[in-house]
Amino acid sequence: MGLHILAGCNCCFCFCSAFSPSSHLILSSVRFAGRLLDSLSINKATHGLNLRRRFQKPGIILLPAAKTLEPTDLMAAITSQASLLLQKQLKDLMKHPVDGFSAGLVDDCNVFKWQVTIIGPPDTLYDGGYFNAIMSFPQNYPNSPPTVRFTSEMWHPNVYPDGRVCISILHSPGEDPNGYELASERWTPVHTVESIVLSIISMLSSPNDESPANIEAAKEWRENRDDFKKKVRRLVRKSQEML
Repeated sequence: MGLHILAGCNCCFCFCSAFSPSSHLILSSVRFAGRLLDSLSINKATHGLNLRRRFQKPGIILLPAAKTLEPTDLMAAITSQASLLLQKQLKDLMKHPVDGFSAGLVDDCNVFKWQVTIIGPPDTLYDGGYFNAIMSFPQNYPNSPPTVRFTSEMWHPNVYPDGRVCISILHSPGEDPNGYELASERWTPVHTVESIVLSIISMLSSPNDESPANIEAAKEWRENRDDFKKKVRRLVRKSQEML
C-alpha cells in the first residue's frame, strides 16, 4: 500500500495509508486534534486563571509566584540602602557636630565620597594640626568598610606612605587570614562615620608599632623618638599654613 500526505493536515510529517478503511477515522482524529489545539491557544492570563480554578481547593487562595530579583535589581536595592544610610549620618553630623573633626561630601552628587578634617588630639604629638582625609564608601556599605586616605602629609606607624589608614575596624569582616586580629576587632556594620573617625583620632594618640603600615615610621617611633617628634611637629605647622 502506498503512502500519501493528508490534504489539509497542518503537520508536514503526518502520514496515513492511501486505501486503508481506517483512513476516515484517522482523518477525523486529526481534525479533532486540530480543534483541541485551537481550543488550547488561549492567552497566558486566562490559562493561569483556569488552572487556578481547576486545582484550587476550597478555602485556599493560590497567589502568583513572587518576582525573583535579578542581580542588577538586588545591587540597586543595596546601593539605595547604603545611600540612605549615609545621607542620614551626614544629616546627623551637621545637626550634632562632634568635637575633633568635621565632615562633608567631596561632591554633593556623590554621597559615597566624604572629605574629613581631623584636628590633632590635645596633648599628643599631632596637637594643633589639621589633617585632611578622603573617606570612600563601597556600594554595599555598611556590610563592607570604607577606605580612609590622608590627603595631608602624615607620618605615623599605622598610615601607609600613600596616606591610607590601617586600623582594625577598617579591615574586612571575619577572621584575619594572618592571625593578628580577632574577628571582633575588625569591621562590623554597626560602625558609622563618627565611630571610624574617633578610632583614627585614637590611633593618632596611641600609635601601634607591632604591625605597622609604615615600617620606617614605626622604626623611628621605637628607636629615635626625637626625630619622630620633629617630623610630626613639622607636619603640624605645615597643616596650619595650609588653612
